[in-house]
Amino acid sequence: MKLRNVSVALLALLLASMAMVPVVSAADSQRISAGQDLIEANYIPVDTAREQATITMLNMIQSGALDENWIGAKINPTPQEIFDINGDRLFYLFSVQKNGKRVGEIYAAASKTLGGSVITIGSINEPDTAKKLLEFSKKAVKENYPGYLVLSEKTVCFDYPVIGSMMTLKNQKTGEKKEIIIDSRDGSEKKMNSQVSSYYDQYSTENMKKNIATWDSQNVVMNEQKKGLLAVNPEILSKYSDFDIVKITTAFAESRTNETASRTSLDPDGMKVLPTLTHSTQYFDDWCAVATAQMISSKYMTPSLTPDHPSPWSQYHIGEKMGAYFPNGSPGTGTDPNKELRYYSVSIDNGGLGKLSSIDTYSPYTTWENAKEEIDNLRPLKIGRVLPTAHARACNGWLVDGGNRYLLFYDPQYTGSIYWEFVSQGFTYGNFIYVR
Repeated sequence: MKLRNVSVALLALLLASMAMVPVVSAADSQRISAGQDLIEANYIPVDTAREQATITMLNMIQSGALDENWIGAKINPTPQEIFDINGDRLFYLFSVQKNGKRVGEIYAAASKTLGGSVITIGSINEPDTAKKLLEFSKKAVKENYPGYLVLSEKTVCFDYPVIGSMMTLKNQKTGEKKEIIIDSRDGSEKKMNSQVSSYYDQYSTENMKKNIATWDSQNVVMNEQKKGLLAVNPEILSKYSDFDIVKITTAFAESRTNETASRTSLDPDGMKVLPTLTHSTQYFDDWCAVATAQMISSKYMTPSLTPDHPSPWSQYHIGEKMGAYFPNGSPGTGTDPNKELRYYSVSIDNGGLGKLSSIDTYSPYTTWENAKEEIDNLRPLKIGRVLPTAHARACNGWLVDGGNRYLLFYDPQYTGSIYWEFVSQGFTYGNFIYVR
């Protein structure tokens, strides 16, 4: 678990040359090389990514997956390039603005090997990330590496969806070189082997090949939508902010005339979102599981359902129940799945949530289909990331858009961090709790 409740959000700087990979076997080196070759051979042109991000955003607006704040918002056509820590281009980060204010962000795929066109869309980061990251990076070099020159810098996603600045430094006297990553949330320097991970490494070469085929199939649908939209209005992809929701919905309805035949092997579009969760921000770095439990509790602990306990338990109360809060008032170092499960399962009268059938061992992992089933049965669930460090989030909805599968996450890392996350075919999550 992790995170600090400090400002942050998107973009700004980082590296090029790096040699932070531990010693690997010849077979592993070949596998890594094959994967990187596949990634680079399937890079997506930025214009294609921009069009697909626009179509996805408009689709989500007309379906209700994005709220009214997105109606009339416009994508900044110049994205920030986000790199993987292995050096490959990973995302095009598009900022979405309305009346001069940031509405949210879109992480558009930079390679077909990710399987989808838009990987993340919503309120992902906090508004001032670029500015803060620049300040953090300058401060880190000045205070921690005096006498070093910055040779290169890139913006990287080192702990999805968190970004940071990856810099190559050189000591001007000794010639010594260093690679460092600065966290955009708090300016801390991350440890290369334990606090960062490659987003691409979660996919095997075979999975990447399957993702490419999926992307190609979904691209057919996207192209049919594009043709239909341009037939309705030739300028809709460049001047869509002038369209109200009725015009956007009408345009999509008319655009689907020739699209149906493209969907034979894809999931039909659909969506379900549970409306009763209240977003919470974790109080301490390691309290993402605690804040996630508070968010899930907000569905069940209401005056009408629990008159003796009209509000969700406080994070301090939940933290203590999960063993993440010590009696002397000091925050603990996080919790573990068994202690999380104990909170969900214990009765409300005994300080828990009273969901006696909650489980985290139904199988060793959960899938998009499993999460959809939980949501269809009106049960939000906990789905966390595992690498590089565990991080809990509340899952509160599912969506299929143009064949692309998404889950809706309430992420406790930032205030109002709520976003749709793409789930590739066959992808699994090993960190979850079904709250039943």
